[in-house]
Amino acid sequence: MNLDYIEKCAKAYEGKLNEEEQGRLDYFIGLWKVMNECIESRSETKDYPMPSLAEVRELYMSGTPIFSQALPNVNAEQYAEASRAIADYILENGEYTDDVVNAVRAVDWLDLVIKQNSDHMQLDMNDLGTRIAGLVLVLAQFTFYEPITEQIMEAIRGDRMADAHPIACPVCGSGAAISIIDRNENFSGTGRELYCGRCGMSWEFDRIRCARCGCTDEDAMQFVNIGNAKNHQIQLCDNCGEFIRTTFVDPSLPEVAPIVEDIVSTPIEEIVRAGALENLEDAQE
Repeated sequence: MNLDYIEKCAKAYEGKLNEEEQGRLDYFIGLWKVMNECIESRSETKDYPMPSLAEVRELYMSGTPIFSQALPNVNAEQYAEASRAIADYILENGEYTDDVVNAVRAVDWLDLVIKQNSDHMQLDMNDLGTRIAGLVLVLAQFTFYEPITEQIMEAIRGDRMADAHPIACPVCGSGAAISIIDRNENFSGTGRELYCGRCGMSWEFDRIRCARCGCTDEDAMQFVNIGNAKNHQIQLCDNCGEFIRTTFVDPSLPEVAPIVEDIVSTPIEEIVRAGALENLEDAQE
């Protein structure tokens, strides 16, 4: 993780967020520091046997996630160590009951990592503890995926893959977390990119196209403000009824990091998920 760049982009939001939003961002900056320490403590991810550029191009063009053909070899013990470090940060910086804290601290992370792909994986704890454990595993996995994603992005930089714009993340296959418009000169042509919160990949995408169903009917899509965040909107698709958080780059922000935008725009998603999607007019008042 380019922590210096992330902190620089986060700092640009000082004075632009309310107290709760700034607190959320500060919390995640601390979390990213822990995750970055996990990345820097190991070197194995740097040895990822990446497919050739020709193979990457073929996978990209066909919409086949690279990891589906060349999955990273994640060391279980290091995965467990990262999980413990991340869980400790979450528990120390959150407000949880003793029951939740004790339940999460009692997790055998190595055992859980080994079993997580098994249908028999079970967590003997309350629902909140289960959700925290699941989140920890995803964040720990990110610390393995993100450095590899950087390698892949470096390899394909300058190669626009014949203008292929996959909906799913071309690296891990996840759906995009957010959309960013007119952020990066390296993404020429459309002025839009999607960002994957699971592995950290950013890729070029069509400006007028649904990031969920692929609809290209301009009349079926609209950008809608939620609250007062004018540069953070949702792109709503009437064809599938889904949406994606979208950042229109604020000229006052010299640089933008997708991982920061993902957190800063989270309140919009919370509002929409709470029911505002069915009453957009009311949500804007």
